[in-house]
Amino acid sequence: MSKKIGLYIYTGDGIADAVDVDKLLELATGELGVAVAKKHDDLYSPAGFEMIKADVEAEELNAIAVAGYLSGTIMKG
Repeated sequence: MSKKIGLYIYTGDGIADAVDVDKLLELATGELGVAVAKKHDDLYSPAGFEMIKADVEAEELNAIAVAGYLSGTIMKG
């Protein structure tokens, strides 16, 4: 089975100021062939988690990558 990947980029804590997130999303969905690529300013919140969960179900993703800064927070669901 081939991978159907979702990429999620956290943009809070100044990350969006330091990294061209839109360019990364464009690269991911274009050249790299990622099925879904999104950004969220509070990715580790319940709303961010629900966005990922909804995409996994709707897009039938079988792998995800979450990029960002994590300090002592664990996503549960």
